[in-house]
Amino acid sequence: MIDSGSVLYGLTRKNKSLVSFKGTGKITIYEKKKKGITAQIAWIGETPDRLRIFMRDFTGQSLISFAVDGKYLYLFLHYQDKFYKKRSKYFSFNRFIHLPVKVIDMVTVLSGGVPLGVYESTRLFKLKKGYILILFKNGEPTCKLYLDEDKKNIRKIEIFNMSGSLAYRTVFGNFKDIDGYTIPFRMNFSDDKGSGFKLDINRYWANVPVSPSMFVLSKPDKE
Repeated sequence: MIDSGSVLYGLTRKNKSLVSFKGTGKITIYEKKKKGITAQIAWIGETPDRLRIFMRDFTGQSLISFAVDGKYLYLFLHYQDKFYKKRSKYFSFNRFIHLPVKVIDMVTVLSGGVPLGVYESTRLFKLKKGYILILFKNGEPTCKLYLDEDKKNIRKIEIFNMSGSLAYRTVFGNFKDIDGYTIPFRMNFSDDKGSGFKLDINRYWANVPVSPSMFVLSKPDKE
C-alpha cells in the first residue's frame, strides 16, 4: 500500500530550492464563461509571498501594475489612473478575477510548488488514470491533488471552502524543465460558475536576482 504522506512529502519537496523567478506570457480573464480581456503579462516573484505583475494590451498600452511585498499590496490601474495601497494579509485576487486565489498560493504555483493550506490527514486513491491525493481537516476535504501515474506531477488541484464547496480549481499542462525545475507552462484557474483566468507562459527564468524594492510600487508622476 502506498503511503499518502510519503507522496505528499515528495510533492512538497519538488522545486524547493527555487526561491525566485520571473516570466512572461499571455493571460485571458473570463467571467461566467464569457471571455473578458486578453493581455500580455510579465511577473517576478520570490517565495513565499512577494510578487509583482505588469499587464498591457497587445498594442503596448499599460493596463495594470500590481505588487505585494509581504506586508502591503500596491495596485495601479493605468487605464483609470487609480492607485491603491493596503495591508496584504490574507489578500486574494477575488476582487479582480472573481476567484479567491491567495497571493501566497499564486507565488507557490508560479514556482512550480503545491499550495496546500491547512490540513490534518491525507488519503491516496487510484483512479483509472493516475491518482488522487485528498487532504482533510475535521473530516472534510480541503484540497484534492490529481496526480499522474508516477505520482510526481500534479495535473489538477481543487481547493475547497470551509463549507465544503469548491473555491476554485487549477488545471496544469505543458510541463517544461527549466534549469532542473519542472514548471507548468499552462495554468487554467476556474470555478463552477465558469469564471477564472488562463495563463500561458512564453518564457521563464529560475532563481533570478531580486531585491525588496522590486515589490514596492508608487503612483507614477503625471507628465
